[in-house]
Amino acid sequence: MKPSKKGRAGFTLLEVVVAITILSITILTFFQIFMFSQKTANSNNEKIVAIHLAKATLERVKTSPTYYFSVTDAGIQLNEGLEIDEQNRIVEEQMINEKKYIVTIDLTIDDVSGFIHVLVEVRLDGERFVSSKVEGFVQNEKEK
Repeated sequence: MKPSKKGRAGFTLLEVVVAITILSITILTFFQIFMFSQKTANSNNEKIVAIHLAKATLERVKTSPTYYFSVTDAGIQLNEGLEIDEQNRIVEEQMINEKKYIVTIDLTIDDVSGFIHVLVEVRLDGERFVSSKVEGFVQNEKEK
């Protein structure tokens, strides 16, 4: 006698193991994609903050140059109360999104035009290298 061909009542152990394996591989692949996307988004956010902070600092220097420096016969005199590094640059620290950004402002007099060249660099103080630089010119009040 032939065995009857009834429908199966359930799945075999092999089918369940194969299905779980395929499902796990699919979930892990999507998880890796999401993790990479999150890291990229965070990195881009840090870079955008550095760019905007550099631009805003340059505009602050252009708007109120006397807050930062004065020009004398001896050259550029940085104002009292500002933090100055060993290269005679102004250094400011800014906390944004619970991360510390280091802002340096380098000032030099352009001998040709008489304008003051301003170079602003912003670095993220952390394990990842994030940096942005902008430069501009401020009119030399002494030359007016």
